[in-house]
Amino acid sequence: VFHTLISHWKQHINTTLEPLLSAYKSSLDVGNLEFAASPLLVYGNNLYYSGAELAKVEAKLTAFSKNITELHQKTILNYLQITRQAVMNLRLQPENYVLLRGAAYDEETMIPSHQEAGDITAIFYAYFQKMILSYLMEKSTDRENAKLARQHSLTIVSVYTIAVFYFYESLVQLRAYPEMSAAQQKQIRQQLRANQKKLKKWAQHAPMNYQHKHWLVAAEWQRVSGRVSAAAELYDRAIALAKENGYLQEFALGNELAAKFYLEQNKGTIARAYMAEAYYAYQRWGATAKVSQLEVKYPHWFSSKGETETGTSIT
Repeated sequence: VFHTLISHWKQHINTTLEPLLSAYKSSLDVGNLEFAASPLLVYGNNLYYSGAELAKVEAKLTAFSKNITELHQKTILNYLQITRQAVMNLRLQPENYVLLRGAAYDEETMIPSHQEAGDITAIFYAYFQKMILSYLMEKSTDRENAKLARQHSLTIVSVYTIAVFYFYESLVQLRAYPEMSAAQQKQIRQQLRANQKKLKKWAQHAPMNYQHKHWLVAAEWQRVSGRVSAAAELYDRAIALAKENGYLQEFALGNELAAKFYLEQNKGTIARAYMAEAYYAYQRWGATAKVSQLEVKYPHWFSSKGETETGTSIT
C-alpha cells in the first residue's frame, strides 16, 4: 500500500519497484492472492511510466500476466493487460496505433464487458492508454479519449497513474487550443490551471518525478500564448530534468515538442537538432511505432534506416 499510494509523492518512482516485488512474494507466502496480484500491476505500470525500455516492460508485463492468471485475479489482470497492449502497440506498429486490439487485450469486446460489470477503473485505464497513444501518434481522437478517461477517473486516487493522466490531458488540450473557440479556450484554461496547480504542488515534494512534467506543460502554454522566450527556457528545463531523472520517454517528448516549437519560429536548424534528440530517444525507448511516424512526417530529416538527410547516424 505504501509503495502504491504514498512513496512516489516523495521518492523517485523507481524506488517502488523492488518493494512491490517483495510485497508480491510475501503476500504469496501467506496466501493473500489479491494482495499478491496488486503489486505486480503497480510494478508493471510504474516501470512503464519510469521510461524503462519497452522491450523490458513488455517482458515483465507478459510474465506478470501469467502470474496473475494463476492467482485467478481476473479484474487486476484486465488492468495489466490494457497497459501491456499499449506497450505492444508502441513496439509492434499495428495497423491502427490507437486501437487496443492484439494478443493482450481487445477493446472492442472488453470495454463493453467492463461497462456491463460496472468496472470504471478498467474503463479509465483503457481510455487513459488510448489518450497517450493518440497523443504520441498525433491522432485527432486524443481529446475524446482524454474526456472519456476523466469521466471514469473517480477511483484513480493517489497512484502515480493519476499524475501521468493530468500531464497528458494538459498536453492534449494545449495541442488543440489554437483551433478552439473562445468559449472552449476558456474551459481549457480552467482545466489547465487546475491540473498545473496539482503538478506544481507534487513537484515541490517530489521534483524528480513531477517537476519536468510541470515545466513541459508550462512550456506548451507559453508557446500557445506567444511568449517565445519563456517557452524556449521551459522546454530546456523540462528536457534537462527528464534526462537527469531517467524519464526517457518524456525526454524524447520534450525534445519533439521543442522541435515543433522552433519549426513554428522558422528556425529549422535548431528544430532539426531537437528532433534528432527526440528520434534517437524514442529509438532507445523502443517505440518503433513512434520512430516510424517521425520518419513519415519528416522524411527530409529521417530515413527508415535512422539516418539524417546527410547520412550520418543519429547517435
